[in-house]
Amino acid sequence: MSKNSKKQKTSKPIINNENSEDQVSDDELTKENIESILKKLKQTENNIKGTLKSEITNLKNEITELKTEILSLQTEKETLQTQYENLKKQSEIDKKSLTKVIQDTKENKNKLTDYQTTNCSIIEYAEDRVNRQLRKTLIFKGIPEKTRDQQEENKKETWDETADILATNISEICQDIDYDEAWNMVERCHRSRPSPR
Repeated sequence: MSKNSKKQKTSKPIINNENSEDQVSDDELTKENIESILKKLKQTENNIKGTLKSEITNLKNEITELKTEILSLQTEKETLQTQYENLKKQSEIDKKSLTKVIQDTKENKNKLTDYQTTNCSIIEYAEDRVNRQLRKTLIFKGIPEKTRDQQEENKKETWDETADILATNISEICQDIDYDEAWNMVERCHRSRPSPR
């Protein structure tokens, strides 16, 4: 081998100082960027975890409130259901009672109508008996009615005609009573139907 070739083999490689310094600077810059990015990512992660934790806590509280409200609504529903059942039973009882009252009212109304009819009959009978006892009632028998010819001319005898016949007969029977006095004594007179006895 030649001396030149030995020198070439034993010689150290040439290092470009400028390129080496630039390479180191880029590495350090990249490392700082990565660390900054990782730090920001970690901070973002922590923020997200904090936000999620807060949201989860809020959701848990809302779920707890909803459960409490649901339990309250269920209790209220059961109470209302019980009240409804009681009202339904009471309504059925009241309906039966009302039906009984209506039926009794109808029966009592019929009884009242019967009582009123009976009472009217009793009152009429009593008034008739009292009137007969209190008023001056005289019954004259044997006074003839008009003849057939007179009845044909005037089919029904008037009160005045009956009073005239009555006053004439009284004045003839009672010598101390004249016709005019007998006429004034008669307040009311009428022909009675023949007694069936």
